[in-house]
Amino acid sequence: MSEITNSLEEVISVNEYFVAHPEMMLGEMRLAGRMYQRGEQTLEGNGRDLTEQLKEAITRLPVNVFNARQFQTVTTANEQSYPAPEEVKPNAYCIVQGNICVREGDSVRVLSDLNSQKAVSHPTKS
Repeated sequence: MSEITNSLEEVISVNEYFVAHPEMMLGEMRLAGRMYQRGEQTLEGNGRDLTEQLKEAITRLPVNVFNARQFQTVTTANEQSYPAPEEVKPNAYCIVQGNICVREGDSVRVLSDLNSQKAVSHPTKS
């Protein structure tokens, strides 16, 4: 964190990025917020059209810093799935017809090379 001084001579702590790039703040930091107490740090509008300010700020962002990863879903011909039981939550694991499955959408998919017979058994107390 670093500090800036606004046009009202208020000293406000802000992220170092905004100290280096004040043009990316779409307004002015002020001690005017009151969500939890009076005098909280807040970014107040500067009277300019927010849509235009946002368009300008976007043009200042670096380009080509993010490249989306491409994922391929590999399915085997013998991959099994079943309708999901209502009590199984999304992304939860369950056992259907002796197979360990995971819920994906409205169905459960059998996890290949796994079945309930290979599950680790817990020792019982004697």
